[in-house]
Amino acid sequence: MATRNIALALMLLSSLTSSGCGSGGNTPPPADTPTPTAMSVSGVVAASNGIFDASPRNDGSGNLWMSFSTVDFSANEPTLTEVRTRIASSADGGTTWTDAGVDPNNNSAPDLLVPNPLGAGNVWADWHYEVSSLLYDPIDPDTTRRWKMLWHRMLYVSVGGDSVMSVDNSWIGLSTASTPDGVWSSERKLFAGSLYNAAVNVVISAPEKQLNALHAPLSNCLAFTEPSMLAKADDIYISLHCLGGASNSKIFGMRCDRSFSTCTYLGDFLQGSEAAQFSQSGQSFSGFSATELVSVGGNDYLVVTPTETSGDTYRGCLAFRISDLATATLARTNGVPTLIKRISGTSGSFNGACGYDADATGSGIIYSEANASAPNFRMFASHISLP
Repeated sequence: MATRNIALALMLLSSLTSSGCGSGGNTPPPADTPTPTAMSVSGVVAASNGIFDASPRNDGSGNLWMSFSTVDFSANEPTLTEVRTRIASSADGGTTWTDAGVDPNNNSAPDLLVPNPLGAGNVWADWHYEVSSLLYDPIDPDTTRRWKMLWHRMLYVSVGGDSVMSVDNSWIGLSTASTPDGVWSSERKLFAGSLYNAAVNVVISAPEKQLNALHAPLSNCLAFTEPSMLAKADDIYISLHCLGGASNSKIFGMRCDRSFSTCTYLGDFLQGSEAAQFSQSGQSFSGFSATELVSVGGNDYLVVTPTETSGDTYRGCLAFRISDLATATLARTNGVPTLIKRISGTSGSFNGACGYDADATGSGIIYSEANASAPNFRMFASHISLP
């Protein structure tokens, strides 16, 4: 499955093939490709194995805030990692970042013991809070939810010396706050897919929206991941990755009211089968992951990560212009999504999962990368902007 997850990236580090560089698809490369620079977050905690998954947003007053993942080694089981969401701020357009000292996940006990799914006794497990999406919504009349955050929460279990992701024990969570460095609300279990395990209702409660049952075009979605949000005057727009197996994987759009009480399916931005059109020499793209919705200069864009079949390996990012957000429609040329920008990480690495805000002039598009050298997980400023 094409969920972005830290454990999968770790397993792939020793066997990744070349990511390729340059441009493909239906757009020539930019005239000048800036040199990316490694990013750090000062004062960050619980990141012994690095940082990942940037979601930067401006607060309307010249400051940037960013949700991101920290990757730490499990205190009890070497096969597990502890992945949490943190908040950082920047006053210089994203050139430098400082941890805000808050834990939006409100999780004080990372490791837990669960029944062994393959035998007797208990095994160590850990909840991952991954792929967060941060949003500032200044016109929400409820000031306690002006800041919103979505993430994919999923259980990882140590079985037979491996960290095994438990997709049936996963959902898209939501939390809100009046300020990003303040107290975040208790998690709401917002979206789940057809694989959702009802036994995990003991954690929080049942999902508020079983999307596969509510919307026929999503009936084949086993789970949902890689969320992104965009605030508009009418509502909140969301992009999500439908994990539906090889033939049903897609990136789709939804529209929710500001309280997330009502959400409507809008359409499919991209089918997984369209990824092959953007493969370059030595690559074989088979799907898309890691969505990011962005507004720049009056236009809306969708940024996604193309993936290769072998392990759903991340291969950089592709940016497309949205022609109609209300119907989740991309601009196309002769039926092919019109490629605006391509961002590539280090050749041979697991790279992509881009985040961007137009006010991030010091970083441009931020991408994540997993490599064999420690720390395994890192973020880079590409210094490439949209459009």
